[in-house]
Amino acid sequence: MSKKAWSIRKLTTYFFAAAVGLVLLSFLMVYVSSIYLRRDAAKVEISRKAEKTLGQVPFRAGLVIGGNKENKTDLQNLIMEYDDYLDILSKGRSMVIFTNEIQIEPTTKGTSKIKLNKLLDDWNLYKRNLNIILNEVVVFDTVVSKLVTQTQKVEDTLREIPIAIKEVEKIDNPNVQKAYFNLVETTKPIQNLHNELTTLYIAGYTGTQQGIQILIFFIILTLIVFLVAGYFYLRNRFISPLNSVAAVTQEVASGDVSQKILYDRQDEIGVLATNINALISNLKKTSEFAKNIGEGRFNYAYQVRSEKDILGYALLDMRENLLKVAEEDRRRKWANDGFELFVNILRSNYENINDLAYKIISNLVKYL
Repeated sequence: MSKKAWSIRKLTTYFFAAAVGLVLLSFLMVYVSSIYLRRDAAKVEISRKAEKTLGQVPFRAGLVIGGNKENKTDLQNLIMEYDDYLDILSKGRSMVIFTNEIQIEPTTKGTSKIKLNKLLDDWNLYKRNLNIILNEVVVFDTVVSKLVTQTQKVEDTLREIPIAIKEVEKIDNPNVQKAYFNLVETTKPIQNLHNELTTLYIAGYTGTQQGIQILIFFIILTLIVFLVAGYFYLRNRFISPLNSVAAVTQEVASGDVSQKILYDRQDEIGVLATNINALISNLKKTSEFAKNIGEGRFNYAYQVRSEKDILGYALLDMRENLLKVAEEDRRRKWANDGFELFVNILRSNYENINDLAYKIISNLVKYL
């Protein structure tokens, strides 16, 4: 009993569709992973820029404390820039990095979130000291009364007379000095904290990168397994049966009509095997018919397969022609045998004409 099977066309279509689908799925997975990798790389880049900005803040604050008022604007810009970086890391934002527009996701979980929250709190305290340095007067003027002695001539005598004078002195703002002291004290801890946050972002980026590498490895492995399995399946499903068909047809071509293709699936190869088996069966019947005709058995049954069976009709025509030739040979032999019989009778010595006539008539009756 033949088994129902998918056709070769359907199988090859499904195989090709599965291969294309696997490739597209792999591409999609790699593409999505690359998006996450770019986002992690963007976070690392933002955090490094923020860390660099934070490193410049104490230096600018020191210049402001030193009386360089032109650096106030630079310090304000650094504070705003660092605020912006922390806002991006905390809330996320779409921005252009590495010539590509990337949607940076907010930091919402894990150790990175804890570190970021701690950094935000420390930065707010750190920024208070910076605002004091920016907004309050670093040095203010104070009028100080001093007693100085001055030599004057009194009644022809030089005397030193104390005189009170007022001078303006510059005094450092204690609030600013305290803020700068606190700034110096907290600079190293906040820089270390930000460095730890950057390290966590780098670790996340490295983890994503390793994940993509593992994903690509398994994708390649899956494709290799799929192709190898597909090759062996197609070889056992199609190539091996076709080789068997080719071997049988080669034997049939050499004249061996005892062969038969053993294939029990209803597909294109099954149709081919059925047709070749039918052809072998017809050749076998044809050879048996020709053998019987050759042995003189002209009544051996033979039926043509269809109206297109040229060989079958040719064999039937050959049988009819052979029948005609055999009939003519039989008649010719009958006539020759009869002629020889009566010639021998006439050559015999019969003294009595009645005996001769009786002999001729009796043999004539028997022969006819």
